[in-house]
Amino acid sequence: MLNTNNKFIYPQKTFYRFILNFILNKKLFLKTKTVLNYPFSKFKLKSDIKDVVYLNWMVPIDKIKHIVPEHYNLIQYGDSVLLTVLNYKHGNLRPSAFDMVKSIFGSPFQSNWRLYIDTKKPTVLFISNVMSSLIYTLGSRVFSNILQTHYPIKFKHSKSKSIIESGESNANSIYIETKPTNNWVIPEVFTNISKNHIDLLNNICIQDFALSKLEKNKYCVAEINLGFDVNEIIPLEITTFESKALQNIIKDGECFAFMIPKVDFTSLNEKIIKK
Repeated sequence: MLNTNNKFIYPQKTFYRFILNFILNKKLFLKTKTVLNYPFSKFKLKSDIKDVVYLNWMVPIDKIKHIVPEHYNLIQYGDSVLLTVLNYKHGNLRPSAFDMVKSIFGSPFQSNWRLYIDTKKPTVLFISNVMSSLIYTLGSRVFSNILQTHYPIKFKHSKSKSIIESGESNANSIYIETKPTNNWVIPEVFTNISKNHIDLLNNICIQDFALSKLEKNKYCVAEINLGFDVNEIIPLEITTFESKALQNIIKDGECFAFMIPKVDFTSLNEKIIKK
């Protein structure tokens, strides 16, 4: 079953598990973080991302409508909506002011699980975010509101294989193996978006904003910029796939998978909004 609980839970039973769980989930901490959203929300973050593997399914709206915020609607294609899981490796994720010394910053793996909101500008709804680095996970929990990141017990990623094991955390587990193919084959369920693979890729990949629900009537919106060459995108064939989190949602649905070799990522700002 898909886990959309954004509460932080350390994946192992260690002596500092209780401390981290207590601090990061304390209401006083969460309220203080939203009140003090400025100046951290104005920092521009950059990353030279590589090996972005996109896994896309058309899923029945009835399967996920309970996790959609009441103030927003998803883009629907008949009775279905687009669900995307993307796994990738950061390249020196850092504040843009530190570009000259970017090599001192880490390059963790990240996984974003998202849906697509029906708005004027391309916007995704984050339903789960996972990182392989505890330091970056804690950093996102303390300094950001858009990323309510989980830290799993295991997270490995390459262009041909991704594995996330949640442990006791609220991360969603997944195991995927892929291989490149020479031809673009669009599953029939995706032709409602576009029959042209370039248009379909742009619909999936281009986004200007990301949204996360914080609490009732309160959301965080981040403005982002993604730089990539659509002609460099490589179609993928799935050879192995396992995910209890997605099993009930996707069932036997076809996955449209591809890989972007490199993406220039910039997070421009984030802000708290009330509805």
